[in-house]
Amino acid sequence: MKSGSKSPSASGSAASSAGSLPSGGGRTYSPADVLKFKKPTPGFLVPFQTSPPVQFLAFTIKDKKSGHVFFETKRPDLNAGTVVPLADLVVPDGLDPDMLRTVNYDFGADFLDCATVSTSLVFAVGARPVSTFRMIERHYFGDQLIKSFDFTFGFGIPHSVNTWESVYEVPPIDKKLRAKMIAEPRKTMADSFYFVDDKLVMHHKATFEFSVPAAAAAVGRLGGGGE
Repeated sequence: MKSGSKSPSASGSAASSAGSLPSGGGRTYSPADVLKFKKPTPGFLVPFQTSPPVQFLAFTIKDKKSGHVFFETKRPDLNAGTVVPLADLVVPDGLDPDMLRTVNYDFGADFLDCATVSTSLVFAVGARPVSTFRMIERHYFGDQLIKSFDFTFGFGIPHSVNTWESVYEVPPIDKKLRAKMIAEPRKTMADSFYFVDDKLVMHHKATFEFSVPAAAAAVGRLGGGGE
């Protein structure tokens, strides 16, 4: 198992103007394109696919300083040491595939006081090597960009299972904005863009609320999905 840990670039200010935000349309997107977005995309920029180049198996979010776990999930078959081949992902009848790449997080308000958040992502690589795996996350409150993170994992061996550990140095949140984020659940959103060799291959979305004092709960599914 390979581990990667990279420092993000973070910004608490708005991005440069991106004009009209896209919603897919068959075009390709580069890291430079998504780094210009200053509000959430209206839809997904790449179609869902059942055989993505990487598939997510487990994910943990915790306070780096205290070790408190806000969220943790993993595929049931991960403990058994066997992983369902990426090509075997199946979307159940009647289920919108976009549900497989959308997560609704429910954190406590104390999450907003964390200066440093750490995440651990376990993922499997498909039949082809992944020379550079990059994730760009854009966090918003409504149409306001509040945070941006940029991580690079590096080379992924075909048919390997890897652990990607990231540390988020969270920019301070203005008190008025913090109060609004607590008072208006789901208005805090994030777009996560995943690139292989600078080509956008997956796009996930998340919404957040911070009014529940319990550790964490989330409605969503682990999987691949993307182009």
